[in-house]
Amino acid sequence: MGQKLNLQGHGQRERQVRGPLRPGGKPVQVLLTLRRYRCRSCRATMTVGPLGLWTRLLFSAAAAGLALCLWGLDKQKEAQVYAQCNDWSRPLEQPGPRWRQPGRWVQGVLEGRLWRGLLRGSPPQSLRAVAERVAAALAARCPPSLWEAPMAQQVFAGAALAW
Repeated sequence: MGQKLNLQGHGQRERQVRGPLRPGGKPVQVLLTLRRYRCRSCRATMTVGPLGLWTRLLFSAAAAGLALCLWGLDKQKEAQVYAQCNDWSRPLEQPGPRWRQPGRWVQGVLEGRLWRGLLRGSPPQSLRAVAERVAAALAARCPPSLWEAPMAQQVFAGAALAW
């Protein structure tokens, strides 16, 4: 039989999360207070947070899923996706570097770091095509109550639940 966990409260830590709180909502930065615990047996620590919160990433899983839906399924330009998913102000028509984050999230899926096991088989050629497949797979994981909702809402909810 396995050893019983003997957890003790070990303080709190603050963590920022970026992205909209709902599809179509204004992107915001939220500061969360997360609870920490320590195992009395092995002294390992763990931090507990809400569903859809990735470690070491600024954006929520739901915001990333929405961005991939807008970029992959809706075929929106990166500047339009940026304006809907990122709270850092940047004019839409500003020339300069493009927003590379959706491509990085797709790469994370292909490497198995994000939404593990989401895509099986050989991926399509372009990152945008993979984003389209990821968004469709995330929409399939939304709760049954959202099956008739718009695709962006399905992907948003499915991304937060898909682990």
